[in-house]
Amino acid sequence: MWLRDLFTAFCKNECVPVVEDGSRDLIARAAAACRRIADGHPNPASLTIETVYAALGVEDLRRVAPFITYMADRGIVDWDRSRLQALIQFDRVAAILRSHDASPYADLLHRYRDNLAIRDRKPITQGRALTAAIALLSELKGAPLAELSGRHITSSLRRHPKNRPLLADFLRFIADQGGPRLNPRRSRAGAVMAPDQKQQIDTEAWRTRLDKPRSKVEAMALIAALIAHTADLSVGSVLT
Repeated sequence: MWLRDLFTAFCKNECVPVVEDGSRDLIARAAAACRRIADGHPNPASLTIETVYAALGVEDLRRVAPFITYMADRGIVDWDRSRLQALIQFDRVAAILRSHDASPYADLLHRYRDNLAIRDRKPITQGRALTAAIALLSELKGAPLAELSGRHITSSLRRHPKNRPLLADFLRFIADQGGPRLNPRRSRAGAVMAPDQKQQIDTEAWRTRLDKPRSKVEAMALIAALIAHTADLSVGSVLT
């Protein structure tokens, strides 16, 4: 096995923990990793980040990190942390899509992922965009995409307000695919407040002021206003 000499040198290296249990566990994990790597790659020249990741997966890579570092330090594999992170994120994107294979929107989600890739969106961005799209589509509860409306967008953003910029991109994609043309608009600054909302805010303000009125006259006026709002009367009729 071509990794045998490297593994033996690693076991004698100072990077292995001095603590007996720690060194035994790490050596056992490294030995298992060596077997899995060598089984698929008898020729060390074919070893890359991609092949090591495919052999071990993200969890086992973490568990044998000192051994991987040792391999990289000796030029066995050209290790690039950013490339590894991209591989991990690609796997997460694939997992998101697999988890929704039974969804009526599975094909749409796959096409959206392909669209994101064509536009050179990073894997982590693809994952976030898909998660936001799925949150919106869940509001449809299986209904046809043609029924998607502003009501669904509002409901989704109420639950996930940070998804707004991601949803804007997804909605443009939907429109380009022949779906409804929608936009997650922000509330207009200075928009007229609904009457019941204004009444609630006024009532709370009056109750707060009534805790410490500046004078007896103000207290009476606040009480009259509260009664008027509660009983749907005019303030004048309460005072008379």
